[in-house]
Amino acid sequence: MSITTVLQAPKVIAETGAKTVAQCVSAERGALVTMCGIISASGSSIPPIYIFPRVRMKGHFLNGCVPGAVGYAEKSGWMTAVIFKKLLMHIKNHTNCTHIDNILLLMDNHETHISLEAITYARENGIILLSFPPHCTHMMQPLDRGIYAPFKTKCKISFNDFIASNPGKPISIADIAKLTAEPYLLTFNPKKYCQQF
Repeated sequence: MSITTVLQAPKVIAETGAKTVAQCVSAERGALVTMCGIISASGSSIPPIYIFPRVRMKGHFLNGCVPGAVGYAEKSGWMTAVIFKKLLMHIKNHTNCTHIDNILLLMDNHETHISLEAITYARENGIILLSFPPHCTHMMQPLDRGIYAPFKTKCKISFNDFIASNPGKPISIADIAKLTAEPYLLTFNPKKYCQQF
């Protein structure tokens, strides 16, 4: 899921009949940070992975993040085959999956998910990869509506609160992990997941 440093403002309450309502935003265009949130069918989640649009990862990018979250630097800010293998390692570390105790990982059919290294690593470590057919994710993946939509809504509120309490200070990529930590903990949990389904 991509998160930009400029999110659309949440709905605001205004006086009846007001034709325009002013709302501060960080900037016109923002930098894109990719966040991979992982949650199981039972509702338990593991810490997210952030992919920052930089050549080198800086430690302060993860200040205030969800405990256990990991960050990587990629010039584009998007998932790559190399980072996807690191994501599989992250999943293995948190789930302790083995050949005897396999896990099933449902994912979209993105080209970065089908590298030989990733598939080999998954087979050797008890991760069964199952991808959705192309162009069907919106119909077949319940996370898009049940988890990611409420997460984005809570992120809008978090970003808006930051802008309101720090006038004149734009949101940078170093603020993303901190601003998404509370929305992540509120939405990627068993109680929220079970309410949706």
